[in-house]
Amino acid sequence: MVKENIQMERLIKIDEVSAILQISPKTIYNWVHYGYIPYFKVYSAARGHGGLIRFRQSDIEKWLQKRKQNGRESFKYSLAEN
Repeated sequence: MVKENIQMERLIKIDEVSAILQISPKTIYNWVHYGYIPYFKVYSAARGHGGLIRFRQSDIEKWLQKRKQNGRESFKYSLAEN
């Protein structure tokens, strides 16, 4: 039997995502509810219902990169041309 050394990326909590993105946890909960942000729902027997919301930091980084808006390199219109 061959054992594979598989390392799973650490999952982060809503408050950590909130700190990374610098927005409120309530906004993160709303984004999860509407499926706007990638997440995992991990069952918790201790809670007895639903699950715990967790995120992979690499997924958040990829998600954020897709939303990157490039600014202009320079203005095409100059006040000096008036």
